[in-house]
Amino acid sequence: MAWPGGGDNDAEAVAAALANGENAALALSVERWDARSLPLANGSVECIACNLPWDPQVAIEGGEATFYAALCAEMERVLAPSGQVALLTNRPELLPLRGAGLSGTGGNQSLWTEAGDWGSITRMT
Repeated sequence: MAWPGGGDNDAEAVAAALANGENAALALSVERWDARSLPLANGSVECIACNLPWDPQVAIEGGEATFYAALCAEMERVLAPSGQVALLTNRPELLPLRGAGLSGTGGNQSLWTEAGDWGSITRMT
């Protein structure tokens, strides 16, 4: 995986991201991934930015809480000790990352969320 890069579970979203990169003259690597099982080594990612799926915008099999728990566990696994996470969600209360996981893997990690009020971004750890 070349960087900058990333992934999405939706093939159309991957195609759109690649087209956006091409239009901006950026060499991106974007692949089709399941965010709950990333093809990345433990502690290998310095920065994660994610627009999380929101019901009813995107149907989430098993519900938001189950999906967010699996996603957050995977983000904690791949995030470097000094890594940062920025998440766009309308359900920050479902994020089990707060405090425990991020601060427990090195103490220098940060989690930022935007919770629906476009003027409000909150540092959570």
